[in-house]
Amino acid sequence: VKPHGGTVCLGAGIYRLGAEGVKIKDAVGVRIRGQGWTTVLDSPGAALDASEAIGLAIEDMAVITSGEDHPALSLVNCVGGRVERVLIGVQSVMESPQAGIALGGFDALTTIRDNVIMAPGGVVGVDERQKESSSLVSGVLHIVDNTLLCSRQGIALEGACVHVAETLIRDNNIMVVDKSSAHKDS
Repeated sequence: VKPHGGTVCLGAGIYRLGAEGVKIKDAVGVRIRGQGWTTVLDSPGAALDASEAIGLAIEDMAVITSGEDHPALSLVNCVGGRVERVLIGVQSVMESPQAGIALGGFDALTTIRDNVIMAPGGVVGVDERQKESSSLVSGVLHIVDNTLLCSRQGIALEGACVHVAETLIRDNNIMVVDKSSAHKDS
């Protein structure tokens, strides 16, 4: 579907990905759709790594990652990227700064909506570990109606970030959970 666009439909089930996960590069008009949370992408590292994509939609699935120091899902230099109705669970190691969703480079017309993200960082504007994208320029960024359960930060659009046009962050339910207090003796 990469050169002409289209929809990749994933049925219910667990899809075990390799350490590299799925790399999406130079895709135009691609939609990856699951069957709700019964479609599970399970990866020891980054599950979905999108770059230089136009009109990419990721929707209706669960993404579970563990062990590696990478965001579960990243959008770098994407136009018209959408992440909707996705459950993201990051099983963090120690005090890892892993993000559920990382943005970087130039991202325009980006929508992150109706997701549940459980990770140390929910939505992160600059992922310093991604050497090719140590900054973020966003043009029309919407982060709305998400539930974020995080141990470090819910939404962090900080560092080398420039926002052009509309940046809309609203109606998100953010709960920062201190993991260290859960392991202390009373």
